Amino acid sequence: MIFRPKTLFRPKALLCTLWLLVNAFLLLKNGIVTSGEAEKYIRQAHQFVSTGSLESSNFRFYFIPIGLLSICITLRLSFAWMVALQLALNGLATLFFYKTVTQLFPDGKTAFIATILLLFNLPYQAYNSFLQTESIFQSISLLLVCLMARTKQPSAGQVGIMLFSVLVLSVTRPNGLLYWPIVWSFICFATLRKRPAWVQLSCLGLGFALFVVLLNLAMGSGGELDFILPFREQHIICGVPTFYRPDTVVTPPEDNSVLGLFDYIFHHFGLFIRLALLKSRYFWGLYRDYFSGLHNLYLIIYFYPPVIAASISLAWWRRHRQPALFCLLAPVLLTWIMVILTCDDWQNRVYLGVSPFLLILGLPILNRSFFVRNRLSKNR
Repeated sequence: MIFRPKTLFRPKALLCTLWLLVNAFLLLKNGIVTSGEAEKYIRQAHQFVSTGSLESSNFRFYFIPIGLLSICITLRLSFAWMVALQLALNGLATLFFYKTVTQLFPDGKTAFIATILLLFNLPYQAYNSFLQTESIFQSISLLLVCLMARTKQPSAGQVGIMLFSVLVLSVTRPNGLLYWPIVWSFICFATLRKRPAWVQLSCLGLGFALFVVLLNLAMGSGGELDFILPFREQHIICGVPTFYRPDTVVTPPEDNSVLGLFDYIFHHFGLFIRLALLKSRYFWGLYRDYFSGLHNLYLIIYFYPPVIAASISLAWWRRHRQPALFCLLAPVLLTWIMVILTCDDWQNRVYLGVSPFLLILGLPILNRSFFVRNRLSKNR
């Protein structure tokens, strides 16, 4: 008997039920997390409410969570309202993920199983109850990338939504700036495909110049955003120096800038390559020495197959869905480059943000297995 989700049951209802169970379990297990990194944003929110300013300019790139916390403090609301908003965005992103995969793979079964896999990405889902940046960033980026992946010719309204989404990402986490060149390139090629090449290149050049300006602004905003520090102290995991003589690494006076970063790479290329390989190993390896063996086993079993499947499936995407391939692969590659140019997170949070895209990229193998099974069933 051929499996037909739409005729046997309501897949959306089952997925919504599973979403509720997973998030209810994590909320009961973790509660509303106000400790750790969340303390930083809560402190900034209190300062913003009392003084109207932030501790340093770099917190402008985290303003969405700080602003939401400030609203809760000003209106004397429980922080549970922010968690409710994060859960609502996550639920919307999950539903949009399902619809996007259904459009890319119309058989229905692939989208159903892919969404189940997304829901069982427990490290990804856990941040919905943390008063930090991750949940909002993950949900908005997933909505944005899915919108681009399913859109061949964007309307004016869709272009506006894309630009607004990337603006929100840029003031939720600094790495949201990485989505500017992706979104701008997609808009240029999708809307100007019939225009001369010089028009397309001019549009891309304008977007790239804007990206460099924004990136330079972020790097020079002060506070914790010191992009040269991970190279001076040879951080592989952020905040964990492995070299305690930073004075021996020569950097220019105005080093915390795009120019300073390239100057460092030019003068310390061998060291840069060594650190890049180590950071890449941690980014793609996922496991950590300080995690338990069971936790590392979960990471390997859950995350390695999608990465392998995505690597194998790249040829299929290139033949059948080139625009979608760009939208899904570009955030992964730029995030990897960002880790190489900075450092990796101690809990894989950077990787988690792009893990749904890798999951989608690996789906042609799953979809192919269903296709072969259905053909065998019909031939019996």
